[in-house]
Amino acid sequence: MIITRVLDGDKLICDMESETVPMVGDIFWWKTNGPYVVQERTWHLPVGYIEEHLYTVVLKVKEMSKS
Repeated sequence: MIITRVLDGDKLICDMESETVPMVGDIFWWKTNGPYVVQERTWHLPVGYIEEHLYTVVLKVKEMSKS
C-alpha cells in the first residue's frame, strides 16, 4: 500500500492510500473534487526503510477547469 499526500500549492487536498500513484501529466479526481493534473511527484522513503514498510509520495497538482 502506498500513502500519497496530494497538494495544490500549499493547500492539502488529501492523504490517500492506494496500490498505484498517478504519474506526472495524469488527471484524476479525489472523491467529488477535481479534476487535478499531476505536475510533480516526489517519493520519500521512511528513515530505516524496510521493504515491507509503506512508501510515501507527495503529488503536487493543479485543479483543472470542470468545463
